[in-house]
Amino acid sequence: MAKELPKRSEVKEEFTWKIEDVFPDTAAWEAELQNIQTKTAELAGMEGKVTASAENLLSTLEQHAALDLMVSRTFHYASRLSDVDTKNSTNQAMVQRISSIATQVSSKLAFIDPESTLMFIDISHLSGNAGTGIFNYGSRCQYRV
Repeated sequence: MAKELPKRSEVKEEFTWKIEDVFPDTAAWEAELQNIQTKTAELAGMEGKVTASAENLLSTLEQHAALDLMVSRTFHYASRLSDVDTKNSTNQAMVQRISSIATQVSSKLAFIDPESTLMFIDISHLSGNAGTGIFNYGSRCQYRV
């Protein structure tokens, strides 16, 4: 006979996710969603300017990487909440919401890869900025000229 799984409330806390390490509550999660949208709008203002200077390139890539981590973190939180009880429509809606926001972020920032690709074709004029080197290896591998 199959053993019935215990309810979440019956599982010892030591065997559950410590989701509050990601966000203390859904209010903090909501605040991060707002932050993501604000940062996305700010970064979208770099369109057409990414390759204007080494500083622009580095700043754009750093901000984009930080934003990616923010989106991942908010998605992780909503997904884990949804995993706890897949019948909970509020948690399912949170996953759908961050998925939609992540799609919007990708769409609004789609200019970054093409613009930075053009930069890596000839980056000799940027060699004075050591910070750009951390993004250089991946770009050389991805964008062979």
